Amino acid sequence: VSVRADGDILVEQRTAIAVVAPELKVELQGPRRRFLDRDATYTLAVSNPGTAPAKEIELVTFLAPGMEFVSADSAGQYDPQTRAVYWLLDELPPNEMGNVTVTARPTKPGEHVLRVEGRAQRGLEDVEEQPILVEGLAAVEFQVIDLSDPVEIGGEAAYEIVVKNGGTKAASNVEIVAMLPVEMQLVAAEGPVRHKIAGQKVAFEPIPTLAPGDTVTLQLTAKTLEAGDARLQVKLLTTDMQSPVTKEENTKIFGDE
Repeated sequence: VSVRADGDILVEQRTAIAVVAPELKVELQGPRRRFLDRDATYTLAVSNPGTAPAKEIELVTFLAPGMEFVSADSAGQYDPQTRAVYWLLDELPPNEMGNVTVTARPTKPGEHVLRVEGRAQRGLEDVEEQPILVEGLAAVEFQVIDLSDPVEIGGEAAYEIVVKNGGTKAASNVEIVAMLPVEMQLVAAEGPVRHKIAGQKVAFEPIPTLAPGDTVTLQLTAKTLEAGDARLQVKLLTTDMQSPVTKEENTKIFGDE
């Protein structure tokens, strides 16, 4: 500010003015790849990199149709109509940061998007989206069931091999190989696929696809040749497995003393 008067009189005064303004930034952190029906927790970070407090902040996380709400912390409220979780924050000082979390459960395979929004007074707004790949997981398990134990020499031992996919993804090329003990001789092998016999080994052809929840049963019948504790060994291998799973079933074979 300058003031001039006659006689070359000049007076000046300078005052520094600090211009301050709030800012708003949101960031989403969490897994980008998830298996079906496996809960995933995501952290929504909100920060104010500005020079004034940000006020009346609303944070929103929108869930994709293929994701189901499980829980939220910090008094987050879920609205099933908008499929969104809402948080309210009165004020965030400059250069401060806060975190809230939401847990969701993927219910459909495919590519989904998690969207977060932050809004505050003075028209502040920030948006971030994160793609999430949801995949199924094959979980093949099997049982070896001894249908006749103990068995007399010269009788027949019968077994069932029950294979089930308890996962959420189809299993491919399910292979079953059975190794009969030396105390037995194969009589018959049955199942939905053909088999090959090489000595004591019975190899069933791979089952091309085993859908989630499906069960396949294979049957073996063997003649007992000599007394002892005979152990049937069964191996299972699928495309998704790095190494086979092996199980044994013991059968007592007895004879006249």
